[in-house]
Order: sequence, then structure tokens, then C-alpha cells
Amino acid sequence: MSKIITVFGATGKQGGSVIRTILQDANLSQEFKIRGITRDATKPEAQALSKKGVEFGKADMNSKESLVEALQGSHSVFLVTTPAWGVAGSDAELAHGKNVADAAKETGAQHLIFSSLVNVTETSGGRLKHVPHFDQKAQVEQYIRSIGVPATFVLPGYFMTNYTEMGMLRKGEDGVYTLAYPVSKDAKFPLVDIENDLGKYVAAALKNRAESLGAQILAAADYYTPTRILEEFEEATGQKTRFVQVDSETYTSFLPATIAEEMLENHLFIENRLLQRRKVKCDQKRPVCSRCHEGGFACVYSSSKKRPGPARGTRKAAKRTVKSPAKAAHSFVSPEQDNGEHVSSFFSDIFVASSATGFELDADAGFSTGDCTSQPMSLLSGLTPIVPTAGLSGSTELGISPEMQAKLVHDFFDFVHYSIPLFRKEDFLEQYEHGTINHSLLLTVLAVTAKSLGLPHGWQVANIDDCLQELLKNDPLEGPTQPALLLDAFRQNCLLAFYRFHQGHGGDAWDYISRLSRKALRLGLHQLDSTDRYNSVGDALASPANLEEWRYVWWCIYCLDSYSNITAATPFVVEKESIRTALVATSLQGSGDNRVGSHGGKFLPPDTRDLWRISAEMGDLNIQASCFNMHIVTTTLLREAAAIYRLRRQNPSEGLRERRSQFGDHLSAVVLSLPPQFLREARNAFANESSVDHHARLVCLLHLHTARLLNAITFDPSDDSMWTTSWQRSLAHSEDIVAVIREWDSRYCSTVDPAICLIVFSTLILLYLHEMHEATPKMPALSERLQAERNILLLFLEQFARIWALPRSLKAAFEEFTSAVHGPLSSHDIGQLLTRVPGPFRPWRGLLGLSPNPQDPLLTPQEPGLDLPGLGFTFDFLSPL
Repeated sequence: MSKIITVFGATGKQGGSVIRTILQDANLSQEFKIRGITRDATKPEAQALSKKGVEFGKADMNSKESLVEALQGSHSVFLVTTPAWGVAGSDAELAHGKNVADAAKETGAQHLIFSSLVNVTETSGGRLKHVPHFDQKAQVEQYIRSIGVPATFVLPGYFMTNYTEMGMLRKGEDGVYTLAYPVSKDAKFPLVDIENDLGKYVAAALKNRAESLGAQILAAADYYTPTRILEEFEEATGQKTRFVQVDSETYTSFLPATIAEEMLENHLFIENRLLQRRKVKCDQKRPVCSRCHEGGFACVYSSSKKRPGPARGTRKAAKRTVKSPAKAAHSFVSPEQDNGEHVSSFFSDIFVASSATGFELDADAGFSTGDCTSQPMSLLSGLTPIVPTAGLSGSTELGISPEMQAKLVHDFFDFVHYSIPLFRKEDFLEQYEHGTINHSLLLTVLAVTAKSLGLPHGWQVANIDDCLQELLKNDPLEGPTQPALLLDAFRQNCLLAFYRFHQGHGGDAWDYISRLSRKALRLGLHQLDSTDRYNSVGDALASPANLEEWRYVWWCIYCLDSYSNITAATPFVVEKESIRTALVATSLQGSGDNRVGSHGGKFLPPDTRDLWRISAEMGDLNIQASCFNMHIVTTTLLREAAAIYRLRRQNPSEGLRERRSQFGDHLSAVVLSLPPQFLREARNAFANESSVDHHARLVCLLHLHTARLLNAITFDPSDDSMWTTSWQRSLAHSEDIVAVIREWDSRYCSTVDPAICLIVFSTLILLYLHEMHEATPKMPALSERLQAERNILLLFLEQFARIWALPRSLKAAFEEFTSAVHGPLSSHDIGQLLTRVPGPFRPWRGLLGLSPNPQDPLLTPQEPGLDLPGLGFTFDFLSPL
């Protein structure tokens, strides 16, 4: 009967390597049955291993009872613990390791193989005290030895894959790849191919259990200096390289504050041990020698010796060696021997790369992230960090507790993310939990969430708007940006544009969105799925792992460009005819099981006549991501309706009349392509439609009804028959909008884009004009109905006005309008209002335009007020905006 080996972190780099090696080994695959422990057994990696016979289970690392249950019947256990990155004073990793050790002892496990590290604080003589994930792993090892669990300890080196996967080698504007470290070019990194080779070391321990019990296996192919790394990179790629040694202050300034010191000391530890091993000649400059001073740590040499070097007694005991499963030889050292010289040089589980690369990180890797390249040197001029630097104003910090921060992160995905979907939920939460999330991006998420939802009673933070305004001043896309940072940089810009539009509507917001749209176009985000596109950022953009996330970013920018230019009554920056980026195929809310890199998916048709083909499919609520794609379809219809409406006012022509007529047919085709349940305002409870999906569908209905409303409006009342038909249709479509709002639940306001308030405001204006029309008093029932509908729409605006400045301004503008415009109004008066309000420099342009705020640069002091014959007012009723 096969023995059971339980592998923690089964879908991660280390655990995954162990499992693959056992499965590929003819003897071990027969000797052992594998039980994998992972947080999410639905991941594609887990599903693939399950098909190969791996049994998967879950365990709570904080619960010994859960771990005992997980280890029942296990002969061997492979354990890798996860660091609590950025959590000051946290001993979670130590507690988790001890819990598994206790469970292994209680269940009688015969062989515990632990992925260990060195105690940096002890090894450095107390000079480097801020590398807890090293120290805690060493303390776990010490605890395992103390309780007598039969164990072997594998100490992996610095991951080779960091250089390629995480973009540690950055290509500058001059075409030269730069590697920047806070250590010298002579520092020696013990490199290991973690995914392919770690399992081989564990396999050696399993096959040689008796010999390896109590030993430390040092897992690395060889020691590599930065010079050697770059030489081999040049040889393999033919590219030019350079090494830059940055000082400690520069290095830490470009890392998230929560991990900067630990990252620095990780690298100084390598330099420290190098100096001790090499006996570098000291130049005796007191109080420290310059060699140590350059390394950034206290002098490790004796000031009393004539010859500098390590103190006597530090030479290590003899070693017994075994043949390595990799190409290099490695040491088994008995627990009784002093093995500091060998063990302390190994630097594991760390990479220095962007904290915003967009790559998925393994929980078991214990990685810390951050940009390692920064200072005003020409060598690094092409490397722009996204994380806030030391010079960023302190006002960007919200000063919130870890408890509040965690709540806001989860609230973001529960309530806000639906309104502007940019992140794959499980990836974001994993990076957040491990402390590897980009700092300024996280700060933006927290601030936007706090702004959207407010805070629980009794919780107070610094001024949220001040924080967001400060973030707006530090645009991560200003200047050259590292390719690996681009995805998070665009995400942050999208969130800030979202905030800017709804909190400070006007010319500045429109310009901000316009710049973002042009940056997206320059990068080629509108051509992500074009077979002949020019990929300006290489594999960092084209990676199958994040291409779907890039599609979401593009379509969010498309929506921002749409409603900003609709309200500004200006041409769109994005031409839909140029788009060759597919619609999304997966939901970001679920797991990454169905992550899509490239597909022959659906594309937005360049002509609205073909939109019905997409809507016919996306109208099926059971199709993944159908709500988001339908939002894109209805936004496109609204764009076209607004463009035709604007052009009809600016430069009417026969061609526009024909285009308007054809577009009416296109609209009808889309509506007729949709199933009846999609067009119903009520939630489809029998179809198990969620409230979030219901409100997303309501937004699509608002787009459809508004597009039909814009297309129905006629400006010229001289043709009485045409005017009457148009006027009646405008009332019908306006009341269709009210019917949608009647189904609204204010609890879900945060899940939709507040830009729909612009639709509601425009409908309010039009319904009020119907109420003031000279014919309405003769129809008391209609008059009463219009007043009730006006109240419903005002209450709707009031819900959003509790959060955002835009709906507050819209509500104030409507109140100004109603205080100035009184009935009865003739058809001619209404036609004049629709045509002339509020003048050539105020691009309200009818129903879907708004005046800029008073500080808008487009505002001219000489602009005349509104002065229509017979209406008796001469001011701008939109001035509150």
C-alpha cells in the first residue's frame, strides 16, 4: 500500500515542484500517494494535478485540529510557510510552522521536510534585525528539532525565474538592460531554478531518509555575481546590459514602506556574508572600514587586530557531502555542526521587481515586491516607479487601521468594483494578503471605496478628497513607465478618472479622461487582439496571464471616453471603427480558472447595424461576462445617438437625417434581439438573477431608452405633425426611464457608474418641460403623473448626491432651472430652449450636456446669459456645476 505524502502549497512554486517531481519519478510515484494542501482546489493547476491522481484538501493554518485532520495517515510531509509581508510584529509564519510541526508529531508523521531559511538577526550578530521571514523560518526549524519530529530542512536559494518573470532586468530608452541592486557587483547570489529543481532536492531527501534526517540541504545551482548574471544574459540574448549599484536610501525609497527595510537588509545580508567569507582587506578607516560602510552595515572586522578579518573561531567544521540532484554539489550538515558559513549565504524566496507587475504570485514563495530602480541618473531615466516615493506628500496617507483597511479592500470588491471592473478579485486579494500589492494603487482603491461607501460610525480617517487630489497630481503614466508597471498604472489612472469625473465634473475631468484615452491608444490597447499589432511593451502586455485584464482596462477607458465626451458635446477620442480588442470572455469576480489569454472571441462591430448580433448573444444572462459586454453594447448605442444629436444641432444636413433614420432601425434591431426577460425592469427572480446583475441590466436599459430618446427629439416646431409625434415619443421614452428607476434599490448605488445621474438629470429637464407645456394643464392626470415622476427622479439623484459632487450639482442645477423657467411654454419656447441653452461656450448641448464648473478654462467672461423672448430670465441656471 502506498504511503501518503502531504504537500503544503501544492499549487505554488515549491509545492508544485515537489509534486511534479514525485509524479515523474518511477519509484517515488509508486511509493507515495500525494495529498495536496491548497487554499483553492478549483485552480487550473489543482485541477490538472487532480487528473494525475493528486488528492486535494484544505487546512486552516491557525487551527491545530484542522491540521491534524489534514495530516491523518501521512508518512511524509513537505511544508512551506507563507510570510506575513508588511505586517509589523506579526509572528503568523512562526505560529503556522509550529502548528504543522505539532500536528505532524501528533499524527506520527515519519518525515517532515521543511523549506527553511537562516536566522539573519543571529547570523549578523544583531546588525540586521528586520528580516522576519528569514528569522521565523529558522525559528520554526529550531522548534521542529526541539520537539523531536523526524525532519529534513531544505534551504532554497534566490529564484532564477525572478529575472524573467518579474522583469528584474529592465530595458531602458537606450536599449540597454539594467540590473540595479543595493549591493556590489561582487555579491554572490545562490541561484536556483525553483520550479524545476526544488523537487529534486526533496526527492533526494525522500530516497535517503536515514541519511538526511536532521540535515540541511542547500538548494542552489551555483553562486552568481551580478556581473556573471549579466554576462550570461548577454551571451544568451545578444542584448547589452549594465549593472547599477544604488545606495540604501534610494533603494528603499522606491519600495512600499511596509517591506522596504526588510528588502534592503535581505540584500545587505548577502554583501555582509560575502565580506566575511572573502576577508576583504580593510583600509582601517575608523570608526568603521569603508568596505563595510559602503555595504550599509556596521563594521564586521576587529579594530584591535593588525590584520583585518573575521574574529578567530569562526571557521566552520568539516562537512559531509552527497551528490546533488542538480548539476552542482551541495552540503548535508549535521545539526551538531556549526554551519553558518554555508547556510547564511543562502538568500531565498525574494525578488526585487515591480510591485505592480500584474503577474500572479505564489503564496508559498514568500515574495516581496517593489521597484528596485530609482534615482535621477541617466542610466535609470527610463524606469519610472508607480509606488509613492519618499517625496510624496503625507496627505496621501489615510491613516487607517489594518482592520479598517482590510474591510475597505473587501468592500471594494463587494460593492464598488462592479461599477468599474479592473482587477481579478482572487489575484488582488492574494497580493494584498501577502503584502505585495502596489502601495499607491492600494491607496487609490481604499480612498475610492471610502468615498463611495462612506465609513462605519465611529471610524475617522484623513480627508479622503485631499488624498485623492494628491494622487491625481502624481500620475503614474506621466513620463516613461516600465512595461511591467503599465497594467497597474492604467488601473490606477482609470480609478482616478472615475473619481475625477464624478467629484469634479468639468473641463479638468474631461481633459484627464482625454489624456488617459490617448495614452491607451498610443500603447495600442485598442488593438490587443489584432494579429498584426505593434506591441509597444512586449511580453509584459501580451502575456496570456494578463491579457484579459488588459481588455477590461481598455473597455473601462472606452466607457470613460464615451460619457465624458457625450456630456462635453465633443467628438470622441476613441474611434470605434479602429478597435480590434475583443470583448471580455471571463468575469473578474470569480476565480482565475477560466483565465483567457487570447481567443477568437467576440468583437464590437464597427457599424451599429451589426450590434444586434452581439446583443442577441449577450442578452443571455447565463453567459459569463454578459452584463459587462452588454454594457459596452448599450454604451456604443448611446455614443452614436449622442453624436448624431450633437451633429444635428451643429450642422444639420440631409446625410444626418438619413443617418438618424438608419440608426433608429439599428436601435430597434438591438431591442428586438434581446429576450423578454432582459427588457423587464423587475429582477428576474425565477432565473436566479442577483441584485448586482439586476442593477447592471437596469443601467443597460437606461442606455437603450436614452438613445431612443435622443434620436426622437426634434428641434424645429414649424412642422406641427412631426413636432407632435416627436414630443409624444420623448415623453414615452422619458417615462420608460422612470419605469427603470422605479425598480432601483439604493443599496446598490455603489455597484454602478454614477454617470447614469446625467441621464436622470436630462430626463428631469425634459419631463419638467412636458409639465410646463401649454397643453399639459388641460390634462390633469398627466400633470399629476409628471409631478410624481419628477419626485422619483429627484429622490434617485439624492441617493447618489450623498456620495458624489456631480449628482449634487445636477440636483442644484435642476432647482435653479425650475425656479427660472415657468409655464405655460409653447412648442416654440421649448424648441428655443433645446436649441440655445445655454450658449455657444457652454457645451450642455441639449439633454445630455452640462456646463463646466465656474473654474473651467473654457468659460469666457463675455459669455452672454440665457435670454429667450417670453421666458424672462437672464442667467445661467447651470452655474452650480
